[in-house]
Amino acid sequence: MDQALFERVCARIDGFRDEVIELQRELVARPALHPDSGGVGEAAKAAFLRTYIAEHGLGTIDELPAPDPRAEGGTRPNLVVRHTGADGSKTVWFMAHMDVVPAEGQAGWEADPFTLRVEGDRLIGRGVEDNHQGMVASIMALRALIADLLTEAGATRGQVSHVGATGRGADLAVDADFIEDEVTNLLFPAWIAGILISGA
Repeated sequence: MDQALFERVCARIDGFRDEVIELQRELVARPALHPDSGGVGEAAKAAFLRTYIAEHGLGTIDELPAPDPRAEGGTRPNLVVRHTGADGSKTVWFMAHMDVVPAEGQAGWEADPFTLRVEGDRLIGRGVEDNHQGMVASIMALRALIADLLTEAGATRGQVSHVGATGRGADLAVDADFIEDEVTNLLFPAWIAGILISGA
């Protein structure tokens, strides 16, 4: 990417400040507690993200649910959002997880942890850093790339996808074929519970 294009993409992302805050607000309002923490999983957050992605034309969505009888609907959602350019020979992946840790019993909360508070440039709420910042940064980067790179004449190339992945250990076996066929040079952590974007 040349310097002028890089600066244009960065400027566009800077212009997303208010949208970043509103997206964080919506995500914080959907707790998405892991079943290991007594929650029902990420179904509500995944449903919101599906709608957001569709409304903003960010790409196609593949769903790879991981069975978990403790979760709402008996599965935990895995979303793969793809935006493909004219040349799909290269792929860049961004990954983040959707679940958050419980807020109960933790000192320091001055208000409802699932209602976003904005204090200057600080966002306060359960999950804003772990790991909404990963989801929001990926989504805003994808939006900027679509606008300034992937749709630019002569520069439309690659593939952008965002995967929301949930599960631990054997649960990931449901994705084995996808991982083998689609994901190369990508190391999965021991557990993932979120959303991924890939692009170039």
